[in-house]
Amino acid sequence: MPVELNSISRNEPGCDERDTRVVWDRVKADVECSAEGTTLRKQIGWDDGYLKSYAELRMSLKDQRFPSAFKVTFVISGLSAPELDMNRGGCGGLAVHTSADSGTYDYFNVCGDGWVETIRVIGHSGADNQTRQLPPSGSYAVIVDVTAAEVRVTVSNRIGQSTTVSSPAVGGTTAYLSLMTTWRNAGATATFSDFSYSTAG
Repeated sequence: MPVELNSISRNEPGCDERDTRVVWDRVKADVECSAEGTTLRKQIGWDDGYLKSYAELRMSLKDQRFPSAFKVTFVISGLSAPELDMNRGGCGGLAVHTSADSGTYDYFNVCGDGWVETIRVIGHSGADNQTRQLPPSGSYAVIVDVTAAEVRVTVSNRIGQSTTVSSPAVGGTTAYLSLMTTWRNAGATATFSDFSYSTAG
């Protein structure tokens, strides 16, 4: 059995991974690696199924399970979207408490216009969303604290303002972590950098 993975830090998550305990999978995403981070570009839009159209970069652990409590941090930038109307400027975020069949999870996203949202998804249906609004900035620092009971997300903009949202968990286990570009049509992007994962305690 491999040594248990307690933490990792990656400026370009999912790119040139050398730790054999960490597995990255691309789902409906074009991925570009650069010094600025890892950019996920949507391949399909909401017309193909709103909650099934996200561009994802999933992190799983080989021969290990995620603990019930852990922390994920990253910087998200490069948010863009091709829409001319109803455009939040692109959105991206993270899914946790994921089921193996990908139908149930907790996720949050932050958008280019400063919109922050958490959503509980059960059986591919979203509910119980909570929203906040930050003044927009070109990038956002994100801290996600996960327990078996809740997800607590803190998002900070570049001008020193932050907001925190807590949401009850859809379940106490996590099959994989998923970095996601969520809004809205094909071609939308989000860039993830300074990614870290660590177990609690």
